[in-house]
Amino acid sequence: MPIGKALNADATVQLSGLVTQVKKKVIIRGPFTGRVDCVEGETAQWSATADPTGTTPFQKGKVDVTGSAWANDPNYEGEIVQVELAPTTVTLTRAPAAVEALM
Repeated sequence: MPIGKALNADATVQLSGLVTQVKKKVIIRGPFTGRVDCVEGETAQWSATADPTGTTPFQKGKVDVTGSAWANDPNYEGEIVQVELAPTTVTLTRAPAAVEALM
């Protein structure tokens, strides 16, 4: 989920979201937060770590990542710009205790 290309000025963007996986009829979820320093006109890659909230760890296989990003508008003081991140599916190649989603 690259972000930042639509910015018309440099900005620090805050991120939050949820990683969800269904394995053997068990729903595994974990939130993530992060931030990325974006440069005007450039695509910014980012990563965040999601820890599962229940007793079941994330498993090898596909997870769905959803979230949003927001930043202070550099052109209008006091205004916040927020966008929903496009839902993305990430494939885990091993079974980590937490998921680091590199986007």
